[in-house]
Amino acid sequence: MEKGGDYYDIRVMVRSESLKSKFELENMIIKSNSDQPVYVKDVARVERSTGPVEIIREDQAKQIIVPADSHEISVGEAVIPAEMAVTQIQKPAGLSFEMGGQAKMMADNRKAMGIINKYEIASLSNA
Repeated sequence: MEKGGDYYDIRVMVRSESLKSKFELENMIIKSNSDQPVYVKDVARVERSTGPVEIIREDQAKQIIVPADSHEISVGEAVIPAEMAVTQIQKPAGLSFEMGGQAKMMADNRKAMGIINKYEIASLSNA
């Protein structure tokens, strides 16, 4: 769809059993503000494609989860090259990377232990 010189991808997900052909999809009527019917084919080019089964969002931001397995090495050993690889990727504005799963749990635990150690050191020096 074009609006003000900008193009926007619009994707519609339909159960495959709901439509028997591309023709049926192209001739679906879209609700409009006028009394005239607007067909999908009037506003879109219909193409077959696959997409994610589920779009995950956190604070309205889309997330793409890339699963990985640290085969024959510890999670801690796997995180280092993964983080180094991420720094080599040129990221568009607004895109960020974050480790999840066991790697995130380990980082959270290290952070918590650091806070506990600081508290213990401060308690000992005040004693």
